[in-house]
Amino acid sequence: MKKIVISGNSKLQDKVEYWLNYFKNLNYEILDYPKYMEPSEYEKTLPIIYKNFYTALENTDVYFLMNEEKDGIKGYFFLFLTLWHHELFLSCLWYFLSL
Repeated sequence: MKKIVISGNSKLQDKVEYWLNYFKNLNYEILDYPKYMEPSEYEKTLPIIYKNFYTALENTDVYFLMNEEKDGIKGYFFLFLTLWHHELFLSCLWYFLSL
């Protein structure tokens, strides 16, 4: 069974649920995905979420970045990145985060 990490905007829980179901139906093991949290919980919860996210990245086969329409801006960008090499992944991640 392939392992996957899904990342994207945690405020779009309907889209998160869609992709969770999509990958579950394809028999992926989902290691991590965007979970909604109240803004008042950020300071307490965000460090734990980031730690879990990066731990999951180290153990995944596939990284899926969902970039759904938000605030009326269409920008569908789906990236499947198979982790052939850890440095390649980090380079790609750095590139996309710097856009």
